[in-house]
Amino acid sequence: MPFSTRLRSDEGAQETLERFFELCEEAGPDQCAIAPDAAERYASLADRLRDEPVTIVDPGSGDEVPITYQDLIAITLGSLYDPFSFPFLADLIAVIEAEGTPQQVGAALAALDDASGIVDADEMPDPDDDEFPEVPDYDNFVENFPGVVCSDTDNPRSYRTWVRAGARADARFGYFGRIWTWASSPCSLWPFRDHDRYTGPWRTATATPVLVIGNLYDPATRYEGAQKVRRLLSNSALLTVDVPGHTSLGISACAGAVTGAYLADPDGTAPTVDGQVCPQEFNPFELPAPMSETNEGLEPQLRREIMPEVAFQPRR
Repeated sequence: MPFSTRLRSDEGAQETLERFFELCEEAGPDQCAIAPDAAERYASLADRLRDEPVTIVDPGSGDEVPITYQDLIAITLGSLYDPFSFPFLADLIAVIEAEGTPQQVGAALAALDDASGIVDADEMPDPDDDEFPEVPDYDNFVENFPGVVCSDTDNPRSYRTWVRAGARADARFGYFGRIWTWASSPCSLWPFRDHDRYTGPWRTATATPVLVIGNLYDPATRYEGAQKVRRLLSNSALLTVDVPGHTSLGISACAGAVTGAYLADPDGTAPTVDGQVCPQEFNPFELPAPMSETNEGLEPQLRREIMPEVAFQPRR
C-alpha cells in the first residue's frame, strides 16, 4: 500500500471537513455563506461537478478555465490546512452553488487563494534588496516532496496499486481518499534510495523529554499519529490542540505559549503538559470582519490583529 494511504491523512482530512461544517453551522448564515445544511450543500455541489465542470475567469489572465470535481477536492483540502481560509472557502462554494458568473467564481477563487497565505506578498522581502538572500526565485516543492518521502518510505512499484488503494480509500473515508493516496505516486518510479535512512527502533528513550503536539482536526497529520508517537516515546508528553488546521503555530495562542516554554526549558515543561488540551479559541467564521460576496474586508492582516504575539511565516 502507498505510504500516503497508510498514514490515513484522508481520514484526518474528512474529520477536518466535518469540523468545518460544524463551525459553519455554529456561526450561522449571517457569517457562513453555506449555512444552514453546509454538509449537504457541499455534497450536492460535489455531485454537480462530477457531472459537469463550471467555468471561471482567471482575474489575472482573463482566461476561461474549468473547475472540476477534482479541483473542488484539491481546493478544499488546501483550504483545510488554515482555519483563517474557512470563510473564503464557504464563499467560493456558495458562489458556485448559486451559479455565479465565471467572473464572480474567479474572483471568489482568487480571494480564497489570497487568504491561504499567512503573510501578504507585499510584505515579503524585495529580491532587489541587497540584503535579500541570494537564492533562485523558484519553488522546488515538486522535487523536494518526493525527494524526502520516497527515500524514507516503502511503496509499491505498480500504479495499479495506487488506483485500487485510492478507490478503496474514497469509498471508506470520503472525499480525500484518492487525492491523499495519489500524493505519493512519484514514489512508484523514484530512482533513488537513502541507504542509511533510520528504520528503528522507535521506542528509544530520549535524553530530553519530547513535546508532541497534535491537532484534533488536522487534514494531513491526523491526531492519531501524535497519540502513537506519544506511546512509542517513553520520555515524551502530548499536548492536544482543539483547533482545525495543519500544525498549531499561529492558530493557537495556547499551543504557542507551551511551545515557547518548552523550547526555553525542555526538561521542565514537557512532563507538566502531558494530557493538557488547548481549547478552541475562536470560530474562524466569527472573526471581526464582514463577510461579503466579493470577500472584501477579511485581509491577512487580521491574523496579526487576533494573535499579535505570534510571528507568522508563510506556509507555502
